[in-house]
Amino acid sequence: MAEAEQGEMAQGYMGGFDAAYRPEMTKVDSQMHAAGGAVSTAADMARWLIVNLNQGVIDGEQVFPRHAITQIHAPQAQLQANFQDYDRYAYGLGLYSAEYEGDVLMHHLGGETHMSFMPERSLGVVVLTNELDNGVWVTHALASTIYDMLLGKSDVDARIERRLAAIADGKTRVAGRLEQYLAMVRDKAPDGPPVFSRTDITGAYRNDRLGDLSIVEAADGLVVEYGVIKGALSHVGGDLYLADIGLWNSLPPQRFTFRTDETLGFILNWDGRIFEPID
Repeated sequence: MAEAEQGEMAQGYMGGFDAAYRPEMTKVDSQMHAAGGAVSTAADMARWLIVNLNQGVIDGEQVFPRHAITQIHAPQAQLQANFQDYDRYAYGLGLYSAEYEGDVLMHHLGGETHMSFMPERSLGVVVLTNELDNGVWVTHALASTIYDMLLGKSDVDARIERRLAAIADGKTRVAGRLEQYLAMVRDKAPDGPPVFSRTDITGAYRNDRLGDLSIVEAADGLVVEYGVIKGALSHVGGDLYLADIGLWNSLPPQRFTFRTDETLGFILNWDGRIFEPID
C-alpha cells in the first residue's frame, strides 16, 4: 500500500452523514489482507472480466486453463438473498450467481466496488468509487443502469430517477439510525461529570484476545489508538464515553466505560470486552 500511494492512486474519502467528506486511507501495509486488500484500476479489472467471459483467454492467449474458469464459476453453495437489484441464488469460488431481471449476473462486490458480468450475453461492468458511505449505493445503482442501457431497456430514465431517490432515502435512513443510536446512548448514560480524571484513564490497556489499545491526550481532547485505528474519545456522562473507532470510522461510536472491578481493579469495559491497564 505504501508503494501504491506513491503513484497515481485515488484518495479515499469517508463521510456524507454530515456535511463534510474527509480523506481516509482504509488500508495500510500492516493490515493488507484479503478483505479490501487489492489495489487495482477499472481498466485492469475489466481485463479480468474478459478472462472470465472468454474462458481464460485474453489478447489471443490462454492465460488461465479453461477448466479453472469453469470451476471458479461453478456454484459451491446454494442460497437465497437479495442485494440491491440482484437476486442471489448461489456462491462459487469468490463469485455470486444472481438473476437481474431474468439475466444471469455473476459478481463480486465489496464496499464501494462493483465487478460483474453476464456470461450468456458477454457483457461485463466494473465501477469503482472512492467514497465508502454513499459510494456503496451509487456504485451498484450505476452498474445496474449501465446494464439497462446496454440491454436497450425502454425505461432507463425512470429507473435512474427511482435509483437516485433510493440513494437519497438510504442516506437519510442511515443517518437517522445513527442519530437514534446516539440519542439512546445519551438517554441511558449516567448523569454527572466524569467519575475519573483524564490522568486516571490515559495510558495503555490490554485484552488477551483483542490486543492493546491506548488512550492519550491530544491538543483537542482524548484520543483512542487501537492498532492503525485512531479516534476521539468523548465524555457522555458519569463513567461513560464514546470512542469514534468504528471500522473505517463509518460505524457508530463505541461505548467505553471506566470503572473499578472488585476482582480486577480499574478496568476499561468496551461493550463487554474487558481491557486491563498495562503496568
